[in-house]
Amino acid sequence: MPLMLGKVTTIMTSLYNSFKLAGSTKEIGVLTRDQSPGISGVVTDKKDFVPMIPVTIRTAVKKTREEGKTGYKTFKMEALNNESLLPQLLQYCIGSAISSSLPNLGDATVFIRTKIKFKDYDELTTWDSYVGYGQIYDPGVSMRVLGNILYNPNKRVSLESIEITADVVREFRVANVEKVKTDVKEVKPGEEVTLKLKLKGYEKGEWWEQIKVKIPEDIKGDSVTLYVEGGYTANYETYWDIYRKGANDVQQMLDTARDLFKPHSVIASIYYDSEGIRYKGRKLKKLPPSIIEQFKSVAEKDTTVKPDVKRFVKEFNWVVGGGGTVHLKITRKEK
Repeated sequence: MPLMLGKVTTIMTSLYNSFKLAGSTKEIGVLTRDQSPGISGVVTDKKDFVPMIPVTIRTAVKKTREEGKTGYKTFKMEALNNESLLPQLLQYCIGSAISSSLPNLGDATVFIRTKIKFKDYDELTTWDSYVGYGQIYDPGVSMRVLGNILYNPNKRVSLESIEITADVVREFRVANVEKVKTDVKEVKPGEEVTLKLKLKGYEKGEWWEQIKVKIPEDIKGDSVTLYVEGGYTANYETYWDIYRKGANDVQQMLDTARDLFKPHSVIASIYYDSEGIRYKGRKLKKLPPSIIEQFKSVAEKDTTVKPDVKRFVKEFNWVVGGGGTVHLKITRKEK
């Protein structure tokens, strides 16, 4: 962090100590930390200063998440470009911006969108949510993902800027998927199915929503399981996947981070067997079974043999957790 030369303007004294009011006049060095409890100041040339990252935060109070694009207050600041401190500083920046622009916040749900611009990689956009009373302390998964990307052991990642938009709804908008059902027990490949979701919300009670899914044309077997998850729940599995890939490749981490779901959504997934393998995230099709089996037997960290997945996403004005499953029988046309 910057080390400043200051000028004391006045002294407020008391019986046992004094408090000095001062203002910074010049940058003269940096504060460094070589271990958790140890902080030291180093006077150095400006070329050695730790770079700062421009951060823009926009906040607004809304009745619903989609309500308009006006009424935003914009805060422009700079945060220290340090891989271990930046995620924590951004949490503080977000909380301070919301608290400053929206006094007496009370019960609130905050939908947070973060755009991160890198120097050597494509822009990353992530979504988060916070539900609580009063000040904002934890924007959720996004800052932890950023920390993993910056703190990876292989390559230093340079940032250009960060833009954060926080839409605040003045009530608790949290719901869990309590039950999943459908009116049919049998489906055909290519057929559309309507899933009925029983949601239970804070102070709202229970209600039903729907999400439509389409059974893949090339699905195999005589049954299929439909998995339903709230976006808030689904993101933690993706977060740990990013954490595990930290020792491999920054691009892999970013690609996985782009799979993060919006916490205000419901995801219905169909996993089904298909021939082929994935090498470094790319699917290779039409390989002979002998080749596929050979890949399975080789311990290659960048190669996975796994089922395909079809996902169907529906957004809500609620942060959604929980989930459920539905099992259906597959019927096929007679030849």
